[in-house]
Amino acid sequence: MEKGSALFRSGRLTQAAEVFSSKECLSSAGVAAYLNAGIVYRDLGKDREAFTLLERASALAPKDPDAQASCGRAALQTRRLGRARAAFQAALA
Repeated sequence: MEKGSALFRSGRLTQAAEVFSSKECLSSAGVAAYLNAGIVYRDLGKDREAFTLLERASALAPKDPDAQASCGRAALQTRRLGRARAAFQAALA
């Protein structure tokens, strides 16, 4: 996670996305890795990849408002309006 965060802060988004979405990072860091990977992919304009990762973060942390709100935003970007509404409602619950 630290390596991905350092890459992100230095503007190396593609490399950060690769680190955050690696099997090693996803298995060791869990929700945080899915969230970070999804956010970086969103920043790269890769909305479908971002949604997939943020949907997983949402499923792993159903009571985490950050995971839910991030999933909702990604759902909006990919025109999944029903999913976006559900995620935003969960974020506010």
